[in-house]
Amino acid sequence: MSTQIDLVIPGLFNLPLEEFAPNFLASNLPALNQILAYSNSMPNVQTDFESIIADSLGLTGSQTLPFAQAYVEGEAVEEPHRYLLCRTIHLKADMHSALVVPLESNRANEDDSSIILEDLQAFFRDDCDLTSLGSGLWLMRLKHCGASDCYPHYLSMIGRKANQFIEQSKQALPWYQLMNEMQMFMHQHSINQNRLTTGLLPINSLWFWGAGQKPKFDDNKVQWFCDDAQLSRLADSINIDHQPLNQLSQMKSDENSLVIDLSLLEALKSSSSEDLQVKLEVLEETVFKPAMVLFRSSRASLQLRAAHHLDLIMTPLSKYKIWRSSKNLISFGQAEME
Repeated sequence: MSTQIDLVIPGLFNLPLEEFAPNFLASNLPALNQILAYSNSMPNVQTDFESIIADSLGLTGSQTLPFAQAYVEGEAVEEPHRYLLCRTIHLKADMHSALVVPLESNRANEDDSSIILEDLQAFFRDDCDLTSLGSGLWLMRLKHCGASDCYPHYLSMIGRKANQFIEQSKQALPWYQLMNEMQMFMHQHSINQNRLTTGLLPINSLWFWGAGQKPKFDDNKVQWFCDDAQLSRLADSINIDHQPLNQLSQMKSDENSLVIDLSLLEALKSSSSEDLQVKLEVLEETVFKPAMVLFRSSRASLQLRAAHHLDLIMTPLSKYKIWRSSKNLISFGQAEME
């Protein structure tokens, strides 16, 4: 049985291709273009990176990952559904939808968010504890109720409607009521009244994710390569060997590899300007080239999973399909439309 290389690159097929320099996609990404040309497409129903990673790890039926448990130690590990991660957001609500809007990463927003969360902790101290983990990330411990594990990762939710998950949370009524009370507290907070007068978005809600119990692996042989702090911490907590992406050339040909890069997703979801062309060049050098080197020199299979409705799969026989015409992200998208 051949080993498997899974490249999880969410956002790759959602790039604004018209913004790239002429000929860049055809000439500067040879390894990626080989994957596009030699792969076969397979329908995919998993369009969030968490469910893709869960599937790659063999966690059948899991749609989210227990990120919060990676920050919990000691006896508290025995209460997995009492812990979540959270960030402040602006929830843009109207009659028919509630849209998750990110807050720009700057000192003013960070300071305002910290004040609101500290006051939230004081007001709801009988219901929960809130602990800052740095960089705008907080850990919540619920004292009297459990939380739903239906919430996707914050990055997956930016720019999306939250209605589906709000409805699902109603199945855990004490949690749903607490969440509503917190939103009302935030809405009325003096910080938000001041922000409205200065034209800033109110910090009127929290996005939660990462509830659930850590999976158990008896004999896990997957190598994990990623630079994301939460994913690396999760890998540590479930005893998965992991390395940074710049060590991808050290992949072992006899072990399955899971390679995760969230840089394109982060750039697409960011409120600041990001140079996508530079990010693609970095991906070419750090991910696509070393993955193709191992693929060509071994009996490994390679799968590109971009949180898209299609996955791309290369088997050991794919390396002999030199008769196939070259492709790049533009021609791949055109062929898909046809």
